[in-house]
Amino acid sequence: MIPSNDNFQKFYNPKGVLMLLGILIIGTVSFAQPSDASILNKLKTGGNNPDLISISLIGERPGIREEVENNTKVFNFYRSYKAKMKTEYPGVTRTYRGMIKYGKRLGSWTYIQKLVGDESYEGIPNPTWGEIEQTLKGNMKNTFGSALYAQIVGEISDFKLANEPNWHWHSMSSVEFMVTATYSQKVNYTDLEKITETFSIRLYADAYKAPWNSTFLRGNGTKVSLGKTTYSKDELASMRTLKQINIEQSTAIELANLPSIEIPSYSNHTQLMMHFHSLLMTAEGPMIEAYLRKTLTSGYFDSQMTTVLNDRGVKLVNKVVALSVRYRSQYCTDPQVKHTQSNMIEWFNKDASTNSRVASIDLGNGVRGISEISLSVNNTDSEKGKVLAEMSCKTRTNPLLRMKESKLNSVMGAYVFCRYGTSEWYYVGQINGATNSGYKIKWMDGSSSNEPKSSLLNYDLVSGDLVYVKNSRGNVVARWISENNGTTIVNVEDLNGKQTSVHVKDLRFK
Repeated sequence: MIPSNDNFQKFYNPKGVLMLLGILIIGTVSFAQPSDASILNKLKTGGNNPDLISISLIGERPGIREEVENNTKVFNFYRSYKAKMKTEYPGVTRTYRGMIKYGKRLGSWTYIQKLVGDESYEGIPNPTWGEIEQTLKGNMKNTFGSALYAQIVGEISDFKLANEPNWHWHSMSSVEFMVTATYSQKVNYTDLEKITETFSIRLYADAYKAPWNSTFLRGNGTKVSLGKTTYSKDELASMRTLKQINIEQSTAIELANLPSIEIPSYSNHTQLMMHFHSLLMTAEGPMIEAYLRKTLTSGYFDSQMTTVLNDRGVKLVNKVVALSVRYRSQYCTDPQVKHTQSNMIEWFNKDASTNSRVASIDLGNGVRGISEISLSVNNTDSEKGKVLAEMSCKTRTNPLLRMKESKLNSVMGAYVFCRYGTSEWYYVGQINGATNSGYKIKWMDGSSSNEPKSSLLNYDLVSGDLVYVKNSRGNVVARWISENNGTTIVNVEDLNGKQTSVHVKDLRFK
């Protein structure tokens, strides 16, 4: 409804309108942004830089931002600028792009701070493609990224600067630009795709005009597919990637730098063990590594690169080489064998407190491959390690192993080595009868047992034989027969030559 003239007069008050306009004008003025002229003046007078060539504002004037600072709502204004400066090198200038911040505080705009920006350089000669190519091909992993590096097959073709390189010098010793490359990439287990890609690369040097020494891939670029070729899974797997080629080349150099070693023909596992043990006792690390690289079974090598150790192989070789120094001070040249099988053998250290083990596989024609190595040594700085290092090696044998090949004397009353029940230990007993499936044994402590579960061995103890007894603390320790007069009492000694008389019933063997 249109108001009447009287009502309109009431509604329209010239003074009120003027007052409202005044409020709007005041509000607009109070929120007016700092002028470009005042900002430039602040930038020019805000510092004393004799190298400054020019300074200008860039970009569109933004609006006012409503932000929260220290839990208080405030109004801020930001303006971008560019400053161009001289450097210590003639013809080379530095351009800095940053932002200046103003804040509406107490009714007026106040300068707050200059924000951190970025810089670039002009006037530096760009590197030649020859320099670039040499640097990029020297570190293809960084050039293409670790993932693509493991997928590219064969050589890179049409590797060159992009039509528009977009040179950008981030610093006096770092430049970014665009390159183009064509390559073939494994995109799955059966497909090989040919691709042309344009992407950004950044080079680094240690100083201005110093040689380029590293690269950094800035990110994925623009890719154009040139088509796919499908192969069988095995065919594609056999195609070497950049990563595999580099690893094989590095491995070839490593192998060439190792000492030359001829692997003898082994007629049995014991010969391999003694040869390996001899190397551990006398050879240096590189020779031991060379031996292992020639004798380890395929499970320690990469399935596609048969000369390259896999992680398991690397760990084993490094561990054996590292332990070899301690090993030779804690084992005897002619070690006492603890246990042997057709493809495995264990042998004691000097005091028989621990043992090492090696297993092998017969590969035919006198060739054996090492399938397992377990070296047990003590830390050199430990009390045990120091004691072992100072010990001398004595001639000693394991009577169980010595008697293993002899025919059992099964007459009544004959002394034998026999396992007691399911124990791992053998004790001395006498044959006291026979059953359909075994023998009755009378133990030296007077107890008896029927049908022992383990094969009996002839009893024989000579000087130097390894035995085990319990010491005063109740611990089972290794000792050696020093004298056996054919009675129930024998003399044993420790590695320091201290002798003790022990009843035969208290001897145990394994």
